[in-house]
Amino acid sequence: VLSGLLDKISGELQTNPDRKIFLSIVTFESRAQVYEQKVQVTPSNIATLKGKVAALQAGGGTDIMAGLDLGTTQLETAHDVTACASLIFLTDGDASIHDSQLRGLQGKWMALGANFFALGIGAGHKAGIMQAITTNESGELLPNTLYQWVPDATPEVGRRGYQAPQQESTEGV
Repeated sequence: VLSGLLDKISGELQTNPDRKIFLSIVTFESRAQVYEQKVQVTPSNIATLKGKVAALQAGGGTDIMAGLDLGTTQLETAHDVTACASLIFLTDGDASIHDSQLRGLQGKWMALGANFFALGIGAGHKAGIMQAITTNESGELLPNTLYQWVPDATPEVGRRGYQAPQQESTEGV
């Protein structure tokens, strides 16, 4: 999915060479960490970034709240106020979230005017958790927010194939 995003960015930069696009990557397995510090994406470094993305390996565990928190920190500290801020959150896992902490993070995204995209990869993620992340306490979709299920494009990885996400309640949210 990230490689596809970089392909789209490459196309955008070919069409609009003056456009500035910055990227940082946060991973969140048993703990969250910055995998790639903020970097300006250019036609000359797309291949290098795709190589780094391809080297990412799932190591087990999914600390969604730590990932959202560190991703929000990256957005706040590395955000160029002249650019469109976007936080793209991808997960193929399941974890609980903490409502009060989540609402605080959502407030930060809205204060920045950031776009927030929650992409659940394959069948391993919980749709209810992802929906909770993108909605307010009343269940209404937040402004500039999207939740999308993305089929796992590599069925041999995790044996998830193209199954739909788990449709459980948001218990534990």
